[in-house]
Amino acid sequence: MPLVFRQWAIDKVEGLSSAAEEARDAMFKYIERVGKVARRQVERREAAEASAIAIL
Repeated sequence: MPLVFRQWAIDKVEGLSSAAEEARDAMFKYIERVGKVARRQVERREAAEASAIAIL
């Protein structure tokens, strides 16, 4: 869970202006996209390690 949710509780902030709401939504999308990239990198690394072990 990202820090912005755990520590800052940014998803629970209320009373934001429409511009702030849009910025928060953009941040959520960015966090989600970075998470997908990170998970994909982990999968690729694990697959590479597994194939390297299989070769040995």
